[in-house]
Amino acid sequence: MCIRSLLLLTLAISILTGISACKKESDPVLPREVYVAGTIKKGGNDIAVYWKDGDVHELSDGNFNSEARAIWVSGNDVYVAGYEIGINVKAKLWKNGIAQNLALGTTGTTLKAIAINGNDVYVAGFRVANSNTAATYWKNGEMVELADGTNTSSAESIVVVGNDVYVAGFETIGGISRAKYWKNGVATDVSDASSSAKGYAMDISGSDVYVCGYQYSGTEPVAKYWKNGIGTALPGTNDQYLLDIKVSGTDVHVCGWLSDGSGSIGRYWKNGSMMELTSASGTTLARTLSISGDDVFVAGYVLTSTKRIATYWKNGMEVTLALDVFTDSDAYDLFVVN
Repeated sequence: MCIRSLLLLTLAISILTGISACKKESDPVLPREVYVAGTIKKGGNDIAVYWKDGDVHELSDGNFNSEARAIWVSGNDVYVAGYEIGINVKAKLWKNGIAQNLALGTTGTTLKAIAINGNDVYVAGFRVANSNTAATYWKNGEMVELADGTNTSSAESIVVVGNDVYVAGFETIGGISRAKYWKNGVATDVSDASSSAKGYAMDISGSDVYVCGYQYSGTEPVAKYWKNGIGTALPGTNDQYLLDIKVSGTDVHVCGWLSDGSGSIGRYWKNGSMMELTSASGTTLARTLSISGDDVFVAGYVLTSTKRIATYWKNGMEVTLALDVFTDSDAYDLFVVN
């Protein structure tokens, strides 16, 4: 091979190698799909809906008030859990927009949470028993009673790890509500009986069990989470509530809100460091969060002078979900698919 040909071949290889290297460095990250469950008000009633990347999907016909309280995406299937208020309150589970005929009870049942594990669908909430709400979960429509209704109780969150089913919530005993969780039906109190507390969400990290909510200190609620029953109160003004928790590695992410007397302020904490979720349109409230890589998604609503607007924040940046034609809307749960 002549020197000129050799130089040309070397140059071509260098160019191709450079193009390949640049391509690897600039390969785009696959776009995320952001699903949010909530409600819109339309024709006078609240309608259960979910949003996928901002597009709204109505789940009920609006003849009765209904709410979508939890959402889970498994493959191509979208599951939404909630309830409908007709003559009685009735639990509802939708799969790809179609109501499922599962044995969730006929009246007095409400769903607050959902988890999918393989082919099994778990939903949690409460049923009415002995004139009280009683914490309950269902596996593929089969009811598992966590409480008998002697005391008022509710299941607010469910996490499935292998063969273990964890449910977080609260139970009121002797006028004092206690944050607690059930593991495979066995109850553990995470708050003491010194003052009322409630658990609203949980997460599992290895052998550690996290529950978040609040506990009263005097007359004011204090935002708090418990790790294996040991409580951590978040710094700042009292009258704070935690509504969701996610643990990623050694990082503990929680969200909730502060009531300052004139309105609410949505808040997100990472390892105790707080970020306020603000809007130029009004006050805010944060209900749910999801961690995806380095990004933090938090959903809830913005309260203007005239209505609630379903909203989520990505790394603190506001994304409005609801259209102006809806008088009220709200976001209750969030699921991010990479």
